[in-house]
Amino acid sequence: MMLLYLLKQEEDPDYVVIPRLEGPANELTGIFWMTSQQCTDLWSKFHNIIIYDITSKQINMRWLLVHLFVAIDNNYKTRIVIQALIK
Repeated sequence: MMLLYLLKQEEDPDYVVIPRLEGPANELTGIFWMTSQQCTDLWSKFHNIIIYDITSKQINMRWLLVHLFVAIDNNYKTRIVIQALIK
């Protein structure tokens, strides 16, 4: 999964991926990402109307927190602006 995000980041300079690695084995404990559309179109227009939600999700026998930053656009539709998985 992480490799796909990093490859996408090489293709598109506006695609943001920030991994969080910890320990001597560089264990992935978190990842934050924004697509180029989320970064340029949504965040720049709707950054002042944000709903922040956290929920837990079990992935590969580990519980991760799913962080979602949701904007409400001018048509009253919700749009995910930022997402992150954190241990």
